[in-house]
Amino acid sequence: MTSEIIEEENLNEKFVDENGVPFITLKVTDQYETWKIGSSNHRNLLLRREQESSGKILDERQLNSLVGSQKGEAILSGIQKKVHTRVAYDNTTLFYDLGGKDWKVLKVSAEASEVLENCPIKFKRSQSTSENVLPVKPGNIHLLRKYLNFESEEQYVLMLSSIIGAFHPTGPYVISVFQGGHGCSKSTVTKVFK
Repeated sequence: MTSEIIEEENLNEKFVDENGVPFITLKVTDQYETWKIGSSNHRNLLLRREQESSGKILDERQLNSLVGSQKGEAILSGIQKKVHTRVAYDNTTLFYDLGGKDWKVLKVSAEASEVLENCPIKFKRSQSTSENVLPVKPGNIHLLRKYLNFESEEQYVLMLSSIIGAFHPTGPYVISVFQGGHGCSKSTVTKVFK
């Protein structure tokens, strides 16, 4: 039945995160995607796979049964993994989920940066995860200066520090507040920061 289709070639991995929430990593076309078991994205993927393989659409009872079975397998597997949102840090390496449909991840270390097709780090996504652009090499963060209007070098350094600090996976994080009169580039600075 459907479980044979979903399990085919052992292309998925079921586990729980550090809070005991069940997740599954599935091979979808050429990439691996990690979804919370029972999420709308996971359920839609199960429906699509069943329709593609058998031409049939699972009814709600069958779908709930399959989701429940996969949740049980994840919980009983005894496998626990850290699941990250957008940014992960592994000793000296930063991993940044680019948010695209191909699930590519930017890996950055002191030595180099590269784009990974299949990242060993588990990233979760929500419906609101947006795609980011791939950085251009060689990069120069100081090119932002021409878009920013600061009164002093100290303000500029604080802004750069806030941007770089936003990539730290565990915080603490700076809360940037931009204030000023009409027409002083608050909106532009916020867009550059984002």
